Amino acid sequence: MKAIYITEFGGPEVMKYVDLPEPVPAGSQVVLDVTAIGINYADTHQTENSYLSSQKLPLIP
Repeated sequence: MKAIYITEFGGPEVMKYVDLPEPVPAGSQVVLDVTAIGINYADTHQTENSYLSSQKLPLIP
């Protein structure tokens, strides 16, 4: 799967578009196919660790 992956805090340049293994659902969980995403203001705050609560790395917003 594709994901935005953050391994260090900083500006928007720390958001990396990466390939990750497909998740495996457990129990009553399901996996959805997503064809488009958006990056918003809250996502950029997470890259700076200035969002509502402290973030732990690595992070997929």
